[in-house]
Amino acid sequence: MVWETILKGYAEITRFADREFYRDWWNSTNMEEFSRNWNKVVHEFLYRHVYLYCTLELKISKFAAQLTTFITSAIFHEMIVALLLREVKMWLFYFMLLQIPMIHFL
Repeated sequence: MVWETILKGYAEITRFADREFYRDWWNSTNMEEFSRNWNKVVHEFLYRHVYLYCTLELKISKFAAQLTTFITSAIFHEMIVALLLREVKMWLFYFMLLQIPMIHFL
């Protein structure tokens, strides 16, 4: 409830018209679907600016583009945590990398 209120407040301040910040992630049947539904805004940003760039401009394979997008996401998430905690531990980055086998092989 608090998170929903914070997101809607941020949307009002920035005049962000689309209020759908996440989809029904609780109904996900696998990790890939969960990753897409958990944070719609971040997923769409990474899809538009990293994945499509890799596939359309760099002409790399779908798997390589997904891996590049996932690693880019892990790097940015680690940077955010490092800025908030004022120290770099790399734990979040490593835990995100451990998700790769779960997403692609389960």
